[in-house]
Amino acid sequence: MHDPNRSLDHLSTDMANLDTLSARADVYFAAGQTHEAMLEYQRLLDQQPQNAHALHRMGLACFRVDQPERARHYLDQALTAAPERTDIWEHRGLLAAMQGDRTAAEAFYYRALTLAGSTASLHRNLADCLKLSGRLAEARTH
Repeated sequence: MHDPNRSLDHLSTDMANLDTLSARADVYFAAGQTHEAMLEYQRLLDQQPQNAHALHRMGLACFRVDQPERARHYLDQALTAAPERTDIWEHRGLLAAMQGDRTAAEAFYYRALTLAGSTASLHRNLADCLKLSGRLAEARTH
């Protein structure tokens, strides 16, 4: 006989395990233990491939360990999973800028600004990008 409460208990346990994986990964990430964090985020992504938080943090972790192409891959996936997340747009812009793609960086920053409005870090990053592109007058407005 099928017990509906058992299914709910199993679902609750699964969610608690995913929350534990996420929390553990975040602790490793915050402590600068990037490789350990990456292992935990991957475990989480194995269970929830579209988890925007894990995709975002995995992208940042890849950037920390000098894997910019993997970072781009994960950040792009995070944007697909959560296109409303301004922080991911900004981080994608930072990665593009670090790779010398100022046009893409500018587009990512402007997208973040349309979502979040005015934030100091977005304006500063956009201004830096515009300065490097030789657009000093525009940079001054940010």
